Amino acid sequence: MHLDNREEAGALGDLHTEGKRQAAGTNNMQGLSDEALVQRYLQGKVDAFRILLERYETRVRAHARRYIDNKTDADELAQEAFITASQKLWLLSNGQSFAKWLFLITTNKCLDQLQRIPKARHLDSDLNPPGYPGDSKP
Repeated sequence: MHLDNREEAGALGDLHTEGKRQAAGTNNMQGLSDEALVQRYLQGKVDAFRILLERYETRVRAHARRYIDNKTDADELAQEAFITASQKLWLLSNGQSFAKWLFLITTNKCLDQLQRIPKARHLDSDLNPPGYPGDSKP
């Protein structure tokens, strides 16, 4: 199907208007409280969670870095915390602080990671008992 110039202009204008409407909707949500954004997200407005992410991303990454020395690993755990929060947001009780809940998720992700690290090191030492040819101890 071929559109003439007037139809193309109309279709592009509709897309442009829709883009402006979506951007305006996001801008209108910027000033909303966390609780209001959570409610909007639960009602299907994905942009509401995007605002929460932008609002807390720097702080959540910094929080993860307090636990995890490796910046890349800490950033990955922060990202996992946001994913978990978005998937389980319906569990957040009315009136419960989104920020506290998000930081708790982040802390738990970091602590889980820290618990896995020593186990991995312990397993490596079990695989190479004393006297193993690669062992530097006499």
